[in-house]
Amino acid sequence: MEKITFTPEDIQICSDFAEKMDTSLYAKRNQSDENKRRLDSKLGKMAELAVYYALKEPYPNISYPDFNIYKPREKSWDYDLKVPDQKNIHVKGQDYLSAMRYSESWVFQNEDKHIFKTYTDKDYVVFVLLNYLQKHATIRAILPVSLLHEKQLFKKMVLPHLTSKSAVYYEDIKLLPEQFYL
Repeated sequence: MEKITFTPEDIQICSDFAEKMDTSLYAKRNQSDENKRRLDSKLGKMAELAVYYALKEPYPNISYPDFNIYKPREKSWDYDLKVPDQKNIHVKGQDYLSAMRYSESWVFQNEDKHIFKTYTDKDYVVFVLLNYLQKHATIRAILPVSLLHEKQLFKKMVLPHLTSKSAVYYEDIKLLPEQFYL
């Protein structure tokens, strides 16, 4: 799929979100570096924007990413984006530099109920590769959550201390015949 280029306004709204967000919740998940947590929050919102821009033409009623700031106890495991009555979209982003270091992969919290427990045929994951330095993103794959389970694509993390998480690796999904774009 083509590159989605971010405007300065896109970068600013994602930066503002990351600066306001309380990331201390993630310290309990072996993510002790506050700067990394903030960058991850920013990149996550950039990935959501990329998916929104990529899908808004075929799905004009797709929801815009939620930039509201919630208290830690109000955090939701809800879908990142929705196409009402059609699709529940989970967005997973990874920065190019991280992909170079650890391999191209996307991280999931094992406690995410919409991914590991109550997913339906309407649930999809969009895998996004971000190039933060060049301010663009590429949609790498869009797959049903059910297929990820069927093909047993949730694997252990490269970093062994991240036991509360699983990853899907690009090497495992790039040649899937079921791969498609919504």
